[in-house]
Amino acid sequence: MIDYRQLAVVWYPGCFGRFILTTLQLQKNNLDYDVNDASSHDIILHNNNIKQIHGRNPTEEETKIYKNIFPYFPNQYRFLSKIFHYLKFFKDLPTGNNLKKFDIKDFFYKCDNKKEFFYKTIVTHIWLYKVNVPINVNTLDMTELFENTIKFKANLENIIQEKLLRRTEEFIERKKELNLPQFKKYVGLFKIKENILQVKDQQLAQYEDYFKCLLLADIIDYKQELYDKFLNNYKGQELVTTNDIRKIFI
Repeated sequence: MIDYRQLAVVWYPGCFGRFILTTLQLQKNNLDYDVNDASSHDIILHNNNIKQIHGRNPTEEETKIYKNIFPYFPNQYRFLSKIFHYLKFFKDLPTGNNLKKFDIKDFFYKCDNKKEFFYKTIVTHIWLYKVNVPINVNTLDMTELFENTIKFKANLENIIQEKLLRRTEEFIERKKELNLPQFKKYVGLFKIKENILQVKDQQLAQYEDYFKCLLLADIIDYKQELYDKFLNNYKGQELVTTNDIRKIFI
């Protein structure tokens, strides 16, 4: 069993750091807390038993003092953190009408077409985003919360060196249940990428513009040539099917 005062949770926005903190608090203190609510941002954390390192990597000194837990989404799922961050704090995803309330800069000085401005702003904001895992941390792959919960819980137990309480497990399962629809929607979108590469046409009507921007950024895949093609070929046209996206990169 580990001394919880030696634990630190290191996380970036949208990576479920508060969820891990709450899980650890429930495990350690056996709190009288409604796990069906599963709102880890509302719970009062007790006495700062666990070090919180948010929005930055741990210092060299902190890696020596603490056993650092790093919840994250691996690069394949890197944009999930954007979705969960925006939905938690803004209760919404960016659209052409609400950009000002998000932490997104206006990268394009002028676009006559409002949709062109939105797409180019969002894609420019995210296309180079990459997940960098700090050194000397204990990683928790948050995709496993949704895809292999047994493994996720086993990894957490291994880190804290004790078996999860029933109440803690119930909280984890409820948190998974509440966030699973967005996870499935995201994963479904990126399976569409395979159809684009295989020249299969597929409807995109069920996806908001923001999700389509994520798909474009993923197709660009850090390649300057593809980013330039996107800037040159996208003029605000509706992206109704995968063929519409394919044409941008021809």
